[in-house]
Amino acid sequence: MNYRLIIGFSLLPTVLAIQAAYAQDTVELETVEVAGQRNAARYQYTASPQQSWSATKTATPSNNVPQSVSVVTRSHLDERDPKDMAETLAYTAGASGGYRGENGIIEMSVRGIGFKSRGGGQPTFLDGLRYPASLEISPYSLTASKC
Repeated sequence: MNYRLIIGFSLLPTVLAIQAAYAQDTVELETVEVAGQRNAARYQYTASPQQSWSATKTATPSNNVPQSVSVVTRSHLDERDPKDMAETLAYTAGASGGYRGENGIIEMSVRGIGFKSRGGGQPTFLDGLRYPASLEISPYSLTASKC
């Protein structure tokens, strides 16, 4: 069989497609300017805190903390109306919670490190003190939740 003939016919569509692409003319489009303004009422409210005490143990502005800190403020809690800590962490980046484990208690995971009620994993603090039990905390008694 003549392989040169087969290769020639297989490359023919490629050569024709390249020539057709070069043959097209460019089209100049007119400039479109878009002007808009921000809805001031929408951006007036902010739910993020100005300072974070939990990440550095000092009053550091949140944008100067050298790590990712997710804060669920009281206003977020009021908007979401969570029933337990699992619902509090439901829309928090890097954190998840739910009824898991053999005991059916709420356990959470922060950035892949889990909290276990029997020790190990991520420690949980309530008002600066280590919280030894599961996360059966009522969100109504919290002012903020920080991960």
